[in-house]
Formats: sequence, structure tokens, C-alpha cells
Amino acid sequence: MMSKAMGISLLLVFFCGAVSLGGADEQSTEFQKTLRAALAAEQAGHRADAEKLFWAAFAEAKKLGPDDPHVAIALNDLAGFYFKSEETSKALELMKLVVAATEQRAGPVHARVATYLDNLAVSYESNNQDAEAEKCLEQAREIQDHLPDVPSWERVLILKNLAELHERQHRYAECEAELSDAVEILKNSSETYNQSELLRVEHWLATVHRMDGNEAESERLLDDVYDGTDAGRDGSPAAASLGRLQQADDERRAGKDLVSADAHYRQAIAGLEKLSPRNYSGMTAHAMKGLAEVCAAEGRDEEAEDLFKRALAMEEEMALHGRVPRAAARSLTPISHDLLEFYRDHGRLADMEPVYQQVLEIQKKVLGPDDDVLARTELELARLHQEEGENE
Repeated sequence: MMSKAMGISLLLVFFCGAVSLGGADEQSTEFQKTLRAALAAEQAGHRADAEKLFWAAFAEAKKLGPDDPHVAIALNDLAGFYFKSEETSKALELMKLVVAATEQRAGPVHARVATYLDNLAVSYESNNQDAEAEKCLEQAREIQDHLPDVPSWERVLILKNLAELHERQHRYAECEAELSDAVEILKNSSETYNQSELLRVEHWLATVHRMDGNEAESERLLDDVYDGTDAGRDGSPAAASLGRLQQADDERRAGKDLVSADAHYRQAIAGLEKLSPRNYSGMTAHAMKGLAEVCAAEGRDEEAEDLFKRALAMEEEMALHGRVPRAAARSLTPISHDLLEFYRDHGRLADMEPVYQQVLEIQKKVLGPDDDVLARTELELARLHQEEGENE
């Protein structure tokens, strides 16, 4: 997912090396080996080595044939690498090739085409081409409408991306329609969802109604959102905690008033911890992560570490009860990533291993023990062991 700190407002997942395609012949095995090495180098911060290895993986993919799906996967991973390196024009050109190659191989109406169109939309937006980004998202949504088995989270992701683009352009009516559709999908989904995602989208929709001058509809929606939860709307702990959390996030991202952000995160956590864990544990973990980042920025390392670890423990508990979406488990979660970076920044490589073990447990519970993603995480752990040996 691309950070707004990089100036990107659309939501994105680059599925780097997480696709299992079978066909474990010698060439495809060499491709997977090279790609995993590239991912490990990138994770370790060795960007020059990672770039060379990503291109080497692309070369291995081409040996499998121009129409082989590994070619698009390699190009997609290269695009993700350049995007995260803020070389957005390179990412854009590569993503165009990814979409074209996938359409040629799988046909224009295919779930992977929709996924890659979403990535292409982010690349367009990062190059200030919003009109092209919108076309890609609309095309992705149309493809999903023709496919009966698209997971709910993928449909919601496209709708949220469209809504965020339209909100930024002050096209509130379109934004409201897209968020309303997302709410209905989340409400009617048979998949296990963290209830906090539904609450976030409903709260967002209420905010857009208010921005559009429809205060009555915003109030009505918020009344519906909080009716039957842990408390009523007026003065409810849920409403107050959500407001404090949003305020703290805004203050932390702005970086101008960390003292106020600290206070608001603590107020949000205190309120959220009194509410239903099933509905609000995701938000509580998010608030703890935000407060940990504030503490780390102010040099309060011991408190930051404790908060990171508490948030990750909550995430593991959510996985145990089926409340972590599969998409979130396909890479290092934001909480585990930040805790690993915290330890690396302080030269505490030995403390990183238990974090990787927790990530593996989360991935096993959410994805199953045989998913290819586990092999990637285990490879990153092996690289860590190698790095520890080199430093001894």
C-alpha cells in the first residue's frame, strides 16, 4: 500500500512475489529463487542489489515465453520497486506493460487484469494524470462486475480508491455513491471481516455528506452507525474515540504537534479498549501503532517498543479469530514492518527474529501453512540470520 507521505492518495497493493502459479520446472524455479532474493534484498535496504535482482527475475521470466504469466508478475514487481523508490515515471511505463501483457494472455475480463489496473491507476496519479487513473479504476470496476467470484475486499478496494480520487476533486456525489456501494458490500459479505473496516467506511461517508453540505444525512448516517453498538451516538465512547483517533492521525502525519497527537492517541486508546474487541480491536491496534510512532519520534524508545509489541499481539489475536483480511497477511503488516524498522534502526537485529515468527504465525492462520508467502517471510528471516552472523 502506498503511503500518503509520498503524495499518493489511492490505496494500492503490489503483489510482489506472492503469486503461486504451479509449473515448478527448472526455469520457473529459477525465476522464483531470483525474485525472492530481490525481495529479500529490498527488505534489507540493499536497493542497488534489489534492482539488479528484479531485472534478473524479469530475464528469467522471459525465458518461459512471452505469454507466460511470470513475465507480468516480474514487471509488476519492478514497477512496485520503482514506485517505492519514487521513480514514478518508470513505474508507470512498466505498469502499462503489465496490463497489456496480462490482457493478451488472460483476456480483457480477468481478475488479475483488474488488480493490475488498480496498480496502474496509482502510477498515473503519482504522475499527476488523474483522468487516466480514473479510467483505469472504472475499467477495473467494470471487470469485477462481470466476475462472480471476486472477493469482497477487492471490490471494496476499487470503490475506496475511486471515492478517494473523487473526494479530492470535490466530486462529492460520485464519492458518496461509491462509498455507499462499499458499505453494502461489507454489510452483505459472507466473508469474515473486521467490523472496524465497515465503521471506517461509514464514518468516511458521513464526513463526505457533511462536506457536501448535507448535514442532516451525515447525522442520520452516524446515528445508524452507532445505533446498537457499545453506546448510543450522542456522547458515545465509540464516536468520541473515532474522532480522537482521526485527529491524532492528522496531527502525527502533519508532524507539527506531536504533543497533541500523543494526548489524542491516548484518549482514543482508553476509549476503544472499553468497547467490543470484535468491533474495535483493529482500531485499537492502529491507535497503539500511531502512538508508538510518536514516542519513537520523541526518543521515548522503551514506551514505543512496548506499544508496537502490544499492537502486534492484538493483530495476532485478530488472526486467530479470523479478523485479519487475506490481503493484509500477504506481506508484512504495517505494525510488524514498523516494529522491525524500529529494531533495525537501533541495531537490535536479535530482537527482529521474534517479530518475524509472529508474522509467520499470522500468515499461517490467515493463509494456511502451504501458502507461498510463508516461504518469502522465511527467506527474509534467513537473511536476517545471515546478517547477524556477518555482524558477529
